[in-house]
Amino acid sequence: EYDRSGSGQPFPYFKRESRSFDTVPVNVTGETEGRSWVQVKGESKENSGTFSYTANSSNAWYARPLGTDINRIGISSLSVSGTLYKKEVETSERDNYLTGYTEITTTTTTFQFPELDDEYWNQFLENIYTDLNEMLTNDYEASVVDVDQITGNAIYDGFYTPEDQNTKEYIAKNLRDTKRLIPTKLGEIIGDRTTALIADDGTSARLMRDMNMDAFMDVVINYQVAGGKDNTIVLLPNVSYRVTGQNQGFDGSSNVWFSGSIQGPGVPFSESEFSDLNALNRIGQKDVIMKLIKQSLAELSAEQEEFGYQKVWAIATAE
Repeated sequence: EYDRSGSGQPFPYFKRESRSFDTVPVNVTGETEGRSWVQVKGESKENSGTFSYTANSSNAWYARPLGTDINRIGISSLSVSGTLYKKEVETSERDNYLTGYTEITTTTTTFQFPELDDEYWNQFLENIYTDLNEMLTNDYEASVVDVDQITGNAIYDGFYTPEDQNTKEYIAKNLRDTKRLIPTKLGEIIGDRTTALIADDGTSARLMRDMNMDAFMDVVINYQVAGGKDNTIVLLPNVSYRVTGQNQGFDGSSNVWFSGSIQGPGVPFSESEFSDLNALNRIGQKDVIMKLIKQSLAELSAEQEEFGYQKVWAIATAE
C-alpha cells in the first residue's frame, strides 16, 4: 500500500497486487464445517421464555477468534429501533338461522408501547455500550478504543447517516454519533459497490488502517411490539451483531470475522417503571441480550478452537 495523497492522484491509497494462476485437479473429502465455516446454534430458557441464538464465522484465514491477543477493537456502530404500534383487524362471519341474516363481526386490537423521551433510549444504548466494553476487556483482554475516538475520525464520515425517529409508532436511535455501516438504499448500495472496485477498499478498511485497529464491532437491536400474557404489552427483541477485522494478509483489507443473532419473547411492564431512566434495561432485557452475546461468542470460540483457529492465528501474529 502506498500513500499518494501528495502526488496529485485521485485516491490517497492504492494496493498493487500481482497474481498468477494454475490449476491442478484435487479431490477433497470430509465435512466443510471448520474448513469453510463454523456455526453454533442454541436456545436459552429465560424468565420471559425461550430465546434462540446463532453465531457464524468463515474459515480461519478470515475469521480471527476474539481470544487471540486483540490489541485494538472498538464499537463502531450501536443502534436501537423498533415498531411501537401495531393494529390487528380480524373479521368473522356467522349465519343466523333465526333471523336469516349473516352476522359479520370485526375485532380490532391495538398494541401501543409508551412514547418515551429520547433520554430513555439514549441511556439504554449507553448501558449496552458499557456492557460491551466490559465484555471485550474482561472476557477477552482486548484494548478497547473509545467510540468517540472512532466517530471523531474524519474517515468515519464516509459511513451512512442513520435514521433518528421517536414517534408513537416507531423508534430509531444510535449511540452518540455512530452511523449505519451497511448500505440499505439503492443509491448507497451502488455507491458502495463503486467504492469497492477502487483499491482503497472502502470506508471501513481505510478507517481501520488510519486508526491502527484490529477490528470493529457493531450491534443492532430491534424491537417489535406485541401482545403478551394476560392482555399485556411486550417488546419482542431481535438482535444482530458483527465483528469486522483484518485477515491474515494484514494488508489493510477488512473482512467479517463473525456475526450472530438473538431472538426471544418480551416481558410485561407497568407504567410506573418509567419513573426510572434505566427502565428499558429490564423491559428491553439488556442483561439477557448481553448474556446471549457472551454465550454465543464463547461457544463459537470453542468451536473454532476445535478446528485449530487459535493455533493458526497464534502463528500469524507471532513476532
